[in-house]
Amino acid sequence: MLPPRAFPLSPANSNRALVLLASYGILVIASAVAYIVLSGDQRPPVHFLLLLAITSVSAWGIYARYRWAWAVAALLAAWQIYSGLSNMWPLIKAGVVYAPVPAQIIFGAIALRTLVLIILFLLLLFFSDRENVFG
Repeated sequence: MLPPRAFPLSPANSNRALVLLASYGILVIASAVAYIVLSGDQRPPVHFLLLLAITSVSAWGIYARYRWAWAVAALLAAWQIYSGLSNMWPLIKAGVVYAPVPAQIIFGAIALRTLVLIILFLLLLFFSDRENVFG
């Protein structure tokens, strides 16, 4: 029987996940600012606020070592990896390399956010004791 608060990540991997979530949060903020500046739309982008809220809750849960936080972070990473790749594919096919600079900046932000989450997802998937998640 598992202890009631068994956490699937070691302390070192928890710290790595926290660093990745913090860097993802910073990238989300930078992407939101770039979106506002480059698009001219002065309204706060709700999608970025939702991403920041989910990232913050996941980071807090991993810091407090709640088992549900592992699953929330893994679902966030999987969802945003899919979203990032599905947003990047049409841009690559359209020749984003030859596009204006604002389009290249947006593409770079999407690619960087997706890369950070791929690393987070691999950390959560392969470097955790999943028996402690469902026990």
